[in-house]
Amino acid sequence: VRLELSIRLVSCAMWITNAFYTALAIILIDCCAVIEGHTCRLCPKQWHYFEKTDSCYGKVSVTNAPYNRHEAFCTERGGHLASIHSAEEENFIHRFVSPNGFWLGMSRDLYSRWFWTDETIVNFVEWAPGEPNNYNEKEVCVYANRNGKWEDRKCDDRTISSSLCKKPAYTTDFGDED
Repeated sequence: VRLELSIRLVSCAMWITNAFYTALAIILIDCCAVIEGHTCRLCPKQWHYFEKTDSCYGKVSVTNAPYNRHEAFCTERGGHLASIHSAEEENFIHRFVSPNGFWLGMSRDLYSRWFWTDETIVNFVEWAPGEPNNYNEKEVCVYANRNGKWEDRKCDDRTISSSLCKKPAYTTDFGDED
């Protein structure tokens, strides 16, 4: 028995089929069906893909945990706490993250230099007015507040339960297999 099905790729996340739409769409999205010469970028469920960075962003909740536990949670999933490199990326992120704020992957070293945990260059900042203030010389980790502005905070602050992980999108190239 041979079943023929015509499939037209609209995007990695949406398929138009001529039969069995619902069941097949789920299978095709999860499997990223083989389309000759096509590159498909995928993110895990509940994560969001941003084309400009070719990255996946996932909102994470870790209760009663300091900053370094949030970073460890992200690295266990193949990424880091998020680095942000443009206003466009910042705006994208704030469409789906916690309205209460979240940890970012930026902190300050012993020489008062800011760095991202993913080792990318700090080329964009979105500090809240009066920040960073390094209150009591103990605030070296970065938190994005509900308005999307950044604040330096103590890394052992366990009241912040949300963080944002960022990791490269899964890339699958489908080409000629000779």
